[in-house]
Amino acid sequence: MKTTFDEFITDNPNQKEQFDKEYEEFLLSEFIIQKMEEENNETK
Repeated sequence: MKTTFDEFITDNPNQKEQFDKEYEEFLLSEFIIQKMEEENNETK
């Protein structure tokens, strides 16, 4: 049984490529935010 996400990704290869790129950017931004918060907490 395919989920909606599976259909979204497998029905259009360009969608998967775009998703992968945006997910990597999201992870990077989350990592940066986490590090900034850690540094901010250390200086208090």
